[in-house]
Amino acid sequence: MTLYKIFSLFLRTAGTNIAGGYALAAPLRKVLAEGDGAAMEAERYEHCATVAKAMPGVFSINLCTLLGRELHGKAGSLAAVGGLLLPPFIIMVFIAGLFGDVRTQPQMAAFLRGVRPAIIALLVIPVARTLRHTSITLANVWLPIGAAVAICLLGLPPFLIVLGIIIPGLLYGFFIKPNE
Repeated sequence: MTLYKIFSLFLRTAGTNIAGGYALAAPLRKVLAEGDGAAMEAERYEHCATVAKAMPGVFSINLCTLLGRELHGKAGSLAAVGGLLLPPFIIMVFIAGLFGDVRTQPQMAAFLRGVRPAIIALLVIPVARTLRHTSITLANVWLPIGAAVAICLLGLPPFLIVLGIIIPGLLYGFFIKPNE
């Protein structure tokens, strides 16, 4: 299976699946592991789905990463995840473009100022619960602190922070190969 086919397959499947997550598993199984031109055996698909469920993180991304790797190695993983994430990325760019105009309205600006404490609480409470059960060191806390500083002090938009974290993370995972 070519990288283009992998990308377009995951793009079509993710683009037509509104529910995401676990709802994505059945259409992918039907396309990849059932029928005459199946790209993989049903048992192999089930193995990938089981491992994706056991992995921490977002199930749909885990599943697409594993299936893409099964189909065409690391490049297949990138193609599959790219196809999965392109539709929501386009929607978010569109919404972000509209948001710039909306947030200048006085009512929306007041709403956003009022929501900030709730958002901070939604972020701090899970972190505080996690701190009780883990050992936090400078090696694993610099990323969230750096993101907070970049947003609060430098005024960078959060989507740039996310991209700035994803790209080095992918490069690290694919080229440095930790624990291998």
